Amino acid sequence: MAGYRTSSDRGHRALLYGILDVLLPGASGAKATLSAAHNARNKSDYEGDIVDPTEGMIDDLVDAVKSVKEEVDFNDKKFKGAHDLKNKGS
Repeated sequence: MAGYRTSSDRGHRALLYGILDVLLPGASGAKATLSAAHNARNKSDYEGDIVDPTEGMIDDLVDAVKSVKEEVDFNDKKFKGAHDLKNKGS
């Protein structure tokens, strides 16, 4: 919606988490949690580290994802509403 697009090159997820607060200001609190989970995933996938998440870490991640989804849904609804108004006026 904002014209941003990542590539499939290395680092594309990190870029997305880095601009999360710009794209979805209402979900900016999720930025640190998502970034930490992504870093743990990378250590597991690329360095072979064992990731042993705590229940609290999982709860935080679920809350972060819910926050992002709510903000995306809100912006999608707002975008569609503005688009519908624009088309009615044509």
